[in-house]
Amino acid sequence: MDKWKTKEIDDAKAFKGKRTKGSGNLWYSKGDISSKIFLIESKTTERNSFRVSQKLWKKIWEEAVRTQKIPLLSIRLLNNNMDMIVLEQRDFLELIGGGEI
Repeated sequence: MDKWKTKEIDDAKAFKGKRTKGSGNLWYSKGDISSKIFLIESKTTERNSFRVSQKLWKKIWEEAVRTQKIPLLSIRLLNNNMDMIVLEQRDFLELIGGGEI
């Protein structure tokens, strides 16, 4: 199975969501995974790093806003066997209850 597909399946399970038909390439169905509160874009790389550009985040954010969900970028760095999540600080603080840790 393709590594990107495995990542999407893993993310769908982790976030209790469903994979998006066409992996988000259809005009009416965006993102890779949709959960109750998140619209998730899943990325996989064999490099040691992954670049999050303004253009990429804007795309993810705009698609999530249209679906009234929180935008989330899920990244798997295969060389480091590491999964990481990117989301805006205000969304993170709201999710953890106002920022008190």
